[in-house]
Amino acid sequence: MMRFLDARRSEAPALPGLDDDHVTRALVAAAFFTVAMFVVTLPASAIDARTIDGDSVWLKPQKFNVSLSVHFLTLAILAQQPPRSSRRRSRSSALRRRSFSRRSLASRSGRRKGGCPASGVTMRFQRERRKIAKDSALHLAD
Repeated sequence: MMRFLDARRSEAPALPGLDDDHVTRALVAAAFFTVAMFVVTLPASAIDARTIDGDSVWLKPQKFNVSLSVHFLTLAILAQQPPRSSRRRSRSSALRRRSFSRRSLASRSGRRKGGCPASGVTMRFQRERRKIAKDSALHLAD
C-alpha cells in the first residue's frame, strides 16, 4: 500500500489521465478501498437473509461504499484542477505560509481597535459590561 502511495516512483499514475502526485494517489487508494469493501459485503448480503422494512441489512453499507468511492474519485479528479506548481510545493513553504498567516491574524486582533487581543472584544463592549456589572451591583445594594 505504501508503495502505491509513494509518488516518487517512476511507474504509471494511479489512474490513466490523472497526474502522479501524493494527493491523487491517496484519494484513488481510498476509492479502491471502498470498492473492495463493497465487493466484500456483496456475498454477505446474499448469505444473510435478515431484513429491515423489506430491505437487506447489507444494503446500507453497500450504498455507503458506492457513494464514498464515487466521492473519492470525484475529489481525485478535482484535485487536478489547481496548477501543478501549486500542488507540488514543498512542505516547508506551506509551513511558512501557515505561520505567517497566524502572525498576521494575531497582529490584526482587537488590540489596534482598542480591544482585548485575546478575545477580540472592543473597548465599547468592555465598557458596556462594566456598566451593567456596576448597575447590577448598585441594584443589589439597594
